Amino acid sequence: MIQSNYNTENNKGKHRTCEDRTIIVHLFNIQEMNYSKISAGIEIHRTTIKGGGS
Repeated sequence: MIQSNYNTENNKGKHRTCEDRTIIVHLFNIQEMNYSKISAGIEIHRTTIKGGGS
């Protein structure tokens, strides 16, 4: 089955890109920002970064 309406935009429920993850690691480890500030800056929910149940 071929998906004819393929969408490359980041929508709810999609995985973060390698670039997003690199930015998150940099902001958290190097610039020592907290999860809330990082998530606001890249417009995702803070539990996406933290991992929810950790």
